[in-house]
Amino acid sequence: MVSGEADDAKILERAVTLHRSGRLDEAERIYREVLTRAPRNPEALNLLGLICYQKRNAAAAAELIRQAIASDEAPAKYHANLGTALAALGRNAEAEAAYRAALARDPDHADSHGNLGVVLERAGKLEEAIFHCRRAAELRPDSPTAHNNLGNALQARGDHAAAVEAYRQALAIDPAYVDALCNLGMSQLRLRDPRSAVTAFASALAREPANRRALAWQAVAEHEAGAPESPLARLNDAIEGVALTAPEPFESLEAFNSALAREVTEHPSLVWEPGGKTTRHGRQTGNLLESPGEAVRALARAVELAVEAYVSRRRAVDPGGYFERVPDRRTLRMWGTVLADQGHQLPHIHPAGWVSGVYYVAVPESITDGDPGHAGWIEFGRPGYEVPFDRPVEARLFQPSAGTMLLFPSFLFHRTIPFRGQENRERISIAFDLYRAR
Repeated sequence: MVSGEADDAKILERAVTLHRSGRLDEAERIYREVLTRAPRNPEALNLLGLICYQKRNAAAAAELIRQAIASDEAPAKYHANLGTALAALGRNAEAEAAYRAALARDPDHADSHGNLGVVLERAGKLEEAIFHCRRAAELRPDSPTAHNNLGNALQARGDHAAAVEAYRQALAIDPAYVDALCNLGMSQLRLRDPRSAVTAFASALAREPANRRALAWQAVAEHEAGAPESPLARLNDAIEGVALTAPEPFESLEAFNSALAREVTEHPSLVWEPGGKTTRHGRQTGNLLESPGEAVRALARAVELAVEAYVSRRRAVDPGGYFERVPDRRTLRMWGTVLADQGHQLPHIHPAGWVSGVYYVAVPESITDGDPGHAGWIEFGRPGYEVPFDRPVEARLFQPSAGTMLLFPSFLFHRTIPFRGQENRERISIAFDLYRAR
């Protein structure tokens, strides 16, 4: 190793220490300084890619880590990191290939076995997913994540009793593992044991009072366990509608919506029924804010102002409640959905967000207020993810209207009811989540 390379290696060691301690900006600055001197330094490229991933820029992470993999000598960890970035982008087939490349270089790379199992589960390749998740648990028997991933694969196959055992193994290692507590509760709900599920979700909330998955499923479990006042109906009170006016520099709301429709339908990330998403009979984009057009930027400003006012109102209504925990420093993610004939969204929540919402850009004339079936409307309160429920649910419905926005806590279940589409008249909306800023 020549002198310059040795110096860079020592500098990278110091940067990794900063990185591990969570001082991401300082570590990033050092990685970039190394790359200024040595643009092809594979370790600096890989580590900078990890920083980008941690800052929610998975596309930049994937590009940097691809550059780090410049030869067949690239270690397994580079391929594994690439797989993680690609999986975050929803590019599951590419992520699968990256994890397989990692395992070709190191057949006992436990993280790659586990992460490959997760990707295979998403693809519906359940037997192979279980094999790799089980192998990860064998290689790292003290890893609660490995046992949790195995439980998820077993649950996806419908083997809920075995999934419960896997989650219990994860919790024996780490009793405070909130994801495993939530997943345990999910399996118990699927086994029609809501009282045990209530206990699991309550344990999760005792450790993370604002955990969105636990809040959503605790409401379902209490509903199914026979709570006299269904929490599913009570939670719907937090939904608010906002009518937008044309933001600058647009002269009218019609011009604004026309520009938004164009930016969504022409966005390069727009794909049909993206894997791992709830869109059916429709297309969906990636994060519109990674390369925003003028209209998307204007909508983002309007969303931020609307959310600020919404959070203030909800804090006043429920002091000390969920909205008191919504972080004041927030970052926004937005994506477009274009639904065609019979298009809909399956019931779901946004567990990574704090406040979520949707802005309606274009609504076909076939979606009307006189339809008893509420085709094309958005519905809140009905549980999803194929979890069985027996008690009737009192849902809340809203008719979409171009120029209106709905705001709600991210843990509320919601879906779009299928509608009869019209030729060249698609239902276009832009959904968004507010996250904690890093």
